[in-house]
Amino acid sequence: MLRTQQEDRLDFSNPYNMFKYSIRNELTRKYYERRLRRFFDFINFDVKLDIAERCNNFVNKSKNEASSSWVINQIIEFLQFQKNRVEAGEITASTLRNFVKALKLFCEMSDIVIPWKRITRGLPRARMAANDRAPTLEEIQKICEYPDSRIKAIIYTMASSGIRLGVWDSLRWKHIIPINNENGDIIAAKIIVYGGDSEEYYAFMTPEAYRSLKEWIDFRTPLSSFMSKPIISIQPNCSIRKAMQLMNSNNMRRLVIVDTNNKMMGIITENDIFRQIAMNPNMVTYFVGENYPVQYKEVYVRFTDYMVDLLPNL
Repeated sequence: MLRTQQEDRLDFSNPYNMFKYSIRNELTRKYYERRLRRFFDFINFDVKLDIAERCNNFVNKSKNEASSSWVINQIIEFLQFQKNRVEAGEITASTLRNFVKALKLFCEMSDIVIPWKRITRGLPRARMAANDRAPTLEEIQKICEYPDSRIKAIIYTMASSGIRLGVWDSLRWKHIIPINNENGDIIAAKIIVYGGDSEEYYAFMTPEAYRSLKEWIDFRTPLSSFMSKPIISIQPNCSIRKAMQLMNSNNMRRLVIVDTNNKMMGIITENDIFRQIAMNPNMVTYFVGENYPVQYKEVYVRFTDYMVDLLPNL
């Protein structure tokens, strides 16, 4: 059935839609929704409903109360719980402040009046810098061993340029500009961050990071341009034995990895399999009998949804 243009428009009288509208960055929206979900779970509010329904019902309940005391009490109890976690060393003060940001934005966009200045007065101050450390070269090298061509590009780019995760949502290949010396060699690359936005700025990456991104762009060319034979695909949970059998029976050296929606996730090659065997000698038992270690059954290392979907739009 065809939808009319009016039906496709967002209903801005809907509190959840107003909340979404107020956040430009998709990654930030996901973070804020996650924090709202934690809040609703804590107060045991409509636990079986999705986030949109919970947001709308919460606003309706707040406006149906004789006063706003119920909402304020729920927020204070939640923040007190998180404050206790900060004092116990379970989370940082910055994490607590991030919960406040999500709740405050949601209430403001829903016209729920909360005395935030009084509520947040007793909360611990967040540190200006996180207590994290930069990854070591050994750790970066270990991560890049995973047989997913996107991981190397992601890690090299973020480690060398210092860009935030949210930058990937708006980053396009045209925003990556190589810098050459007088001999024509690439010595670095400039990144236009948030291109076209009022917050646009520049960052730089190493030539290794640029080449890793370029390899991914080249990899995304139509498969037919470099695979003359029929394309054979496998699921991420395909066993190594099955993958090698498919390669051998079809006289191929690579297989395409697709998800449940038949969307290409990457390519597994003979070299990828041999590399995994070399790093995990116990995998040899997999090929000589059925009593192989279960932890070595996967041919493809599963990553988080964000990491899997990070680069396709470049």
